[in-house]
Amino acid sequence: MAFLDSIFECNQHDLKRFRPFVVGGRSMGWVRHDIAERLFAFPEVFEVSAGAVKMSSTLQTEAQRTQAFDSVAKVMVCDW
Repeated sequence: MAFLDSIFECNQHDLKRFRPFVVGGRSMGWVRHDIAERLFAFPEVFEVSAGAVKMSSTLQTEAQRTQAFDSVAKVMVCDW
């Protein structure tokens, strides 16, 4: 498979399977619904709704957000 074919294939998403991921009021990407449901367990880090996953507004700085996201990622990796 050619490199461009691979890129094209990776970008073929059904966005109905995802929610926007929002940080500081800006859309930063997408989160699959099944992952979003798991993020309910971290209300101090994520505000999860049917329409989006948002980083908590209490996390104001890049350092705070990075540390919080890192702690969640470590827990979720161990759960899988």
